[in-house]
Amino acid sequence: MSRKIIQIQTTEKDEVIALCDDGTLWVSQGMGWIKAPSIPQEDKDEH
Repeated sequence: MSRKIIQIQTTEKDEVIALCDDGTLWVSQGMGWIKAPSIPQEDKDEH
């Protein structure tokens, strides 16, 4: 399966952040891409 970028953003630090169709975030500072840590999801049963 190939990952596709669905949204892209630049920052003041010249980083590029990409949101992919599988929910992952990737960050590039011009030296390749690094996968950002996953964002914790709340368990709906807890609330």
